[in-house]
Amino acid sequence: MTKGFNNLLILLFCPIVFFSTSCQKKWKKPTNVSFDFKLNPNTSNGPINFTSGNLSLSKISFKGERKQGTHEVALDQQYNGVMPIALAQNSIASGIQFDIPQGTYSQMEIKLETNTDQSGNSLLVNGAYIDSLNVSYNVRFKFSAPDVLTMVAINSSGGGSGIVLVEDQPATATIIMNPNYWFAPLSKSMLDHAEHELVNGVKTIKIDNDENEDLYNLIVGRIKEGNSVIIN
Repeated sequence: MTKGFNNLLILLFCPIVFFSTSCQKKWKKPTNVSFDFKLNPNTSNGPINFTSGNLSLSKISFKGERKQGTHEVALDQQYNGVMPIALAQNSIASGIQFDIPQGTYSQMEIKLETNTDQSGNSLLVNGAYIDSLNVSYNVRFKFSAPDVLTMVAINSSGGGSGIVLVEDQPATATIIMNPNYWFAPLSKSMLDHAEHELVNGVKTIKIDNDENEDLYNLIVGRIKEGNSVIIN
């Protein structure tokens, strides 16, 4: 009788173990997520039209809270030196990809760690400005120190139902850098009175820790903010 009871337990227990193991394997299956970068187009009628830039990336990290399987998922990629990331108004593929376990994520966090490149810059943004006398200037902002930017991802629909990743359905994470937000404290009058110089024959307003420092100090405290990630 004991032998028969033991056999019954085995028959009952084996499907449970099989189902549990199968579920664990299911939630380990990855979704390929590619990372694009772009500049936020000027939709706020700000005085500067930002056109291009560069980010010197030393590390990118992903952290997600998932409803299934292992609830916390953490991944990162570290680079030797820095990886130059081009920025433009249209999305640019960076070549960065993560294989992220499938599932429904209640939260995703992307962290960008930057460092200085060979030119000493970790962030460079270019734009165009027309002053009150209708004179055109190039604008160049440079940030020359390591930094960490953290963003919480949202789904492309903007809803609050979480982000669903499905195996064999590749996704794209678009990281949107927002210099319009960074430069918001700068008025047209401030830019009209900014120091400028000729660069390759073009009037240029340089903003960094050596030139137009008053404007620079208004911007640097904001570059960690206003940026976003959209998962599509």
